[in-house]
Amino acid sequence: MVGYVVGDGGPLDLELVVFRDQALIDYEATWLPAWRACAEAIANAAGEPALAPALLKAGGWVEDADGNGGVEADGLLRTGTLLELSQRWIDTQPIVAAHWAAGAAALAVEVEAACVDATARAATPAGPARRALEQLRAAGIRLALFASVSEALARAQLGALGWSDLFAAVTGADSPSPLLRRDSTGGALSAPRDGSGAVRAAIAAARAAPERAVVVGSCGADLAASRAAGCAFGVAVWPSMARLPAALAT
Repeated sequence: MVGYVVGDGGPLDLELVVFRDQALIDYEATWLPAWRACAEAIANAAGEPALAPALLKAGGWVEDADGNGGVEADGLLRTGTLLELSQRWIDTQPIVAAHWAAGAAALAVEVEAACVDATARAATPAGPARRALEQLRAAGIRLALFASVSEALARAQLGALGWSDLFAAVTGADSPSPLLRRDSTGGALSAPRDGSGAVRAAIAAARAAPERAVVVGSCGADLAASRAAGCAFGVAVWPSMARLPAALAT
């Protein structure tokens, strides 16, 4: 993997490193089997087992000539929340929409139930991650985690890896956030429109200042969120060695 850190020459006074879950966990080893199992479970629940490949494809699943599966770098299975994935499945698959007429939130509950056992059981670290985490802790840097899955699932994965004691804060897609705000009529809650809500929530949970935090993410959206949140800098880890998006190479 190749990474770039470009500074302005000024001193850095860091107190927190905020990781996205997928930057620490081997995505292919942990999630690919789980996504297959999840798609099959949802297809079966909808009464159409043959629908599983279409569900995977809607989330960005691709297969090579040998039938080996993977997920596109910007695929929803890699970058989205379970709620966003559930909404995509409802929007693109009429059978799913009809079966889960109650909406994406109801479907997301079943999607998570299908994923939780598989991902916790297969949780695999991305390289020598624990050594890096312990070195940061030894240097006096606190750690936080933000996940696109629920907080409970994220904590289950950390527990399976033996990392629970390393993190000062863990937030998930369903974690309460002081950053959510109501619209002008006092109605629906919404997150910051710049996509930085998850990063900001993790920093707030760790009681740290954004300018003293570094974000280690797994996609271009994480770099953009780091910048929008006002963090010292962001780093993205692409195991596929994809090129850094030109718009973020600053």
